[in-house]
Amino acid sequence: MKTPGLAERLLLLVGVGVGSFLLAGAVRSQQAQLERVTHAKALTLDAIRG
Repeated sequence: MKTPGLAERLLLLVGVGVGSFLLAGAVRSQQAQLERVTHAKALTLDAIRG
């Protein structure tokens, strides 16, 4: 079994970095969506309550 060279290690590092960046963006987007839904729910319930 061959040990990975510098190029392979850098490619793996870049891949992990890009994956982490994309995952962080997805989590941030989901948090923003949850805040919008929570706000809309509060507005709707406040309107119903008068």
